[in-house]
Amino acid sequence: MDPEALRSLKIVHKNVVYMNHLIQDLLSFHKVSKIDLPIRLIEMDKMVQDVIATVLQNYPKKNYLFQVDELPNALANGAALKQVWMNLISNAVKYSSTRETPFIKIGFEEMDGFNNYFIEDNGVGFNKAYSNKLFKVFQRLHTQEEFEGTGVGLAIVSKIVQRHGGQVFAEGEVNKGSK
Repeated sequence: MDPEALRSLKIVHKNVVYMNHLIQDLLSFHKVSKIDLPIRLIEMDKMVQDVIATVLQNYPKKNYLFQVDELPNALANGAALKQVWMNLISNAVKYSSTRETPFIKIGFEEMDGFNNYFIEDNGVGFNKAYSNKLFKVFQRLHTQEEFEGTGVGLAIVSKIVQRHGGQVFAEGEVNKGSK
């Protein structure tokens, strides 16, 4: 195959893969808005450790340092909550992957009688002036060339957390990480 045709084919393949991920994310976003979410007691420590192990399979060549505090259990929908952790931990891993020693802390703080779970990383961070955009569909603070993604993951997180009666927010600083 001639080099130009091969290059074009690779571009088409990359775009097809991206569109597939985008469609899957949009379907997930829509589904989260509509489905019934049966609630049960979730062992947060176990769920978070399982999600970390799953996410790190996609980054075998990088050594991530995790600090996971003891997390209280929660009443939630297991599948939906797993999606929240998957998206948040994946983002922390992805956006700290450029660091020599990527560090991710997962913990919780009690605030106003509620458990506030958090993920903090030493990744690329973001300009806090744009933090209101993070949890909206198709809003990205980094280009597709910098970091892969569809711009739907954090909107899914926000929708799931809202459906559980909670709220989600982010803090960050460029080149200093995010929480």
